[in-house]
Amino acid sequence: MKSLLTAFVLFVVMTTGMNAQITWQSPALTGQTVKGLVLSPNGYLFCSSVGGRIFRSTDNGATWNLSNSGVGNFDLGRISIGSQGYLYAASWGGGVYKSVDNGATWQQSNSGLNIYLTNIATGPGGRMLATTANDGFYYSLDAGASWTKVTSVLSTVQTSGAAIKSNGMMFASSTGNGTYRSTNDGTTWTNITGTMPPSSGNQIAITPNGDTYSGCWGGGMYKSTDNGGTWTQVAGGFGSGYPLNWVFDPNGTIYCGTLNGIFVSTDNGGTWTTANTGLVQFGIESMTISVNRYLFASHSGGVQRSGQPLTAVRENVGGLPNNFSLAQNYPNPFNPTTEIRFQIPVSSHVTLKAFDVLGREVATLVNEELKAGSYETTFNADGLASGVYFYKLQTGAFAETKKMILTR
Repeated sequence: MKSLLTAFVLFVVMTTGMNAQITWQSPALTGQTVKGLVLSPNGYLFCSSVGGRIFRSTDNGATWNLSNSGVGNFDLGRISIGSQGYLYAASWGGGVYKSVDNGATWQQSNSGLNIYLTNIATGPGGRMLATTANDGFYYSLDAGASWTKVTSVLSTVQTSGAAIKSNGMMFASSTGNGTYRSTNDGTTWTNITGTMPPSSGNQIAITPNGDTYSGCWGGGMYKSTDNGGTWTQVAGGFGSGYPLNWVFDPNGTIYCGTLNGIFVSTDNGGTWTTANTGLVQFGIESMTISVNRYLFASHSGGVQRSGQPLTAVRENVGGLPNNFSLAQNYPNPFNPTTEIRFQIPVSSHVTLKAFDVLGREVATLVNEELKAGSYETTFNADGLASGVYFYKLQTGAFAETKKMILTR
């Protein structure tokens, strides 16, 4: 990848959509402590709150309506999307609530499960993890229909960190008690805490390219590029605002929600800047990016939306191009991410979309007004089957399509 980029005189990652200078609109759902926030496959936004309240927005956060039929009066935590597109909400006293009809109705899905939950994570093939207040953690291999308690590790302590990779590898942790990994669907677990301090394991997240992040009490963050085999401390300047959650934008930008607000990195976690202008509360419970690429953040004061949509591309700074062009993706074949570069000689509205061999759209990578320049964006094919795909660049005066190959 590095050799491919030497064609540019200077390569600098920029934020043409003011990603690192985000300002926030006034909050919606004021008075609600919103713990969970997620984007569903059909583009709806869902958030979960105390008192059994689940809200849904079908208009990019402009309005929110209650969508909690069947949910008891329990405080709700994280909300997540399963591999089948089903919605899951963790609750304190009611276990897991599941919706198979896009939030219209909810049913408990608690067979074998402790009902006092702190977190929930979903993964491929119906895999799930649920963490509890003082009963360790549980896993499910059938989309929450049944649950199995892990008795070999962390069985009597509060757990909070949970994540599942696209290959099914599971991660669970407890602050002060270690971080563990299972490579065989929960049958056995290995301690991978390694060089992280005892305060590690507050939360865990997986990036689109498979890296693992762990948040620590006291403001620390650690990163692993080898499934937890080794860990490297990430500089951040978070102070006491330990990481609570992350959003990994396909364009490479990382957003980290902490007790001290939101931090943004455009260099893979190397450096971070704050994005707190307009936030009414700094304890960020959850974040997501909408279909129209607005960043949403939830906290004890409701839900807030960024004032402007986020950019979908990185600009490569150098001389202005003389013509339109679309480069071959690299690497190719790829699994699961690949880089796509293009250049435009004049300001244009640009769309870059990916399609399968039947011509069905599988992803919109760019859909915005861009100034003249050279750009790069990342296509993440996580969840797509191996095979041939196409990507098409379209402007008012130019169109080009190229082929790429996904191999698993």
